Amino acid sequence: MTVHRSTIYNANFILVITVTLFFFACTTQGTKTSYKSQELKNQKIEKLGFSQAADEKKLRRIRLNAADIYQSAFEEFFLNQKIRVEKHDLTNFKSITDTDSSEIRAICREYDLSGYVCTQITIDTWLLPNLIGPRMVAEDAYVEMKLFDANAVLLLHVKYNTRSDNKDPVSDPRAEKTIKAGTIGALKQLLKEINENS
Repeated sequence: MTVHRSTIYNANFILVITVTLFFFACTTQGTKTSYKSQELKNQKIEKLGFSQAADEKKLRRIRLNAADIYQSAFEEFFLNQKIRVEKHDLTNFKSITDTDSSEIRAICREYDLSGYVCTQITIDTWLLPNLIGPRMVAEDAYVEMKLFDANAVLLLHVKYNTRSDNKDPVSDPRAEKTIKAGTIGALKQLLKEINENS
């Protein structure tokens, strides 16, 4: 029995699509708010401070310009917004789960900030499913942001995962692209929650 090449190609193509759809259906949701305080309704947010990304040294090992990409994306996002932003680094900022409340309060007081945003970016390297050619490496960004008020009380915790937003199974997302997309995705969710509760 002879099997035509086009039949094999079509079968492989259908298999690729099926595996890809299943794979993306199982990934973490792209955007979510994991915590929102009732106090958010009582906040008038006009000027926010924001941190460097947590554990910048680790991020720079993946891409030397990763910190610059993050900062540029953060500042560009707020260019046409009512809220103003300023970057003020935290000392020894290693993890979003371990922030120094007294330092956040001091920064907010010194620079007259309404609140402060801490960010953590994790790069997830994985192989794109591809059965009809060479497998490609993707570098997706998982971005978490916490918004604190001027007294360092947590108001919001949002997350954004670029993997679940990657709808093109043959694309090759690189860290330069996904750090920016992840930062903007998390900021959109943050601003949405602020606007809905203001």
